[in-house]
Amino acid sequence: MPKALLSNRIRCVGSRYRRASTFFSVWAAASPAYLAEHGAPIHPSDRRDHTCLAFTVWGPNHAWRFSRGGETIAAPLNGPLTINNGQALLQAALAGLGVVVQAYVLLGKAIASGELIRLLPDWDLPRRPIQLVVSRRAPPSAKLHSFVSFMSKRLA
Repeated sequence: MPKALLSNRIRCVGSRYRRASTFFSVWAAASPAYLAEHGAPIHPSDRRDHTCLAFTVWGPNHAWRFSRGGETIAAPLNGPLTINNGQALLQAALAGLGVVVQAYVLLGKAIASGELIRLLPDWDLPRRPIQLVVSRRAPPSAKLHSFVSFMSKRLA
């Protein structure tokens, strides 16, 4: 269950008992095959020379916002592919179709295995919120407390 929730940007709805909020980091990445053909960006403005894989949730005029120190670079997306599912976006990146920006929990295993290469690691992308909200229908159980604690630590 946690893996399914992670890939769907965790949102358990309802509640008055407990609400745990945290943020997850977002990374840019591409496959080694894509980078061999197109080169690796060394600055966020280099995204103009790359195919950006977009997530429909972001909307039509979205820009990736990279920051470092006091500098922020808004990099408007360019690319022919917009996808409405994080797993499908991951698969597109693994297939070498372009540069992806997604949650580290989605990209982390592929980066650790070398299937994707993290790009611009010295630049930060905005962190995204995650909220766990517990239903008020039943008193919180030990299992629920364990799950909330696990998710809070996993995503911190």
